[in-house]
Amino acid sequence: MIDARDLARFTVQVIEQGIGGVFNLAGPRLTWAEFARVLGITQPVWLGQDALERAGLGFRELPLYLPEAAPQAGLMDLSAERALAAGLTLTPPEVTAQNTRAWSAGAHLDYALSPEREAEVLRAHREKEN
Repeated sequence: MIDARDLARFTVQVIEQGIGGVFNLAGPRLTWAEFARVLGITQPVWLGQDALERAGLGFRELPLYLPEAAPQAGLMDLSAERALAAGLTLTPPEVTAQNTRAWSAGAHLDYALSPEREAEVLRAHREKEN
């Protein structure tokens, strides 16, 4: 997770300072539990890969989810060490989440996974467990 403002500041900085090369721009690597905490989710419902597949949910509805055995599973395994050494500064994830929540409150967003579809999937999962 990385704040878009951090990306913008770093881009301007490397251009203005003439710093060349390739940089991986990424914030801290968070587990799903840590990410849920950052978002303020207090009682998450965890579904396994098989339950998500049964529900027909994939990358389109859950763009940040990649199964451990997926061909792209290592997509998030990168180091931003070179960018950090060159001056990349990172906003704490909690601040980014808070600012994004405030911004999105007035935005008319289309959700990849609508609240209605999420409720439907959770309802079906609970029924299957009982």
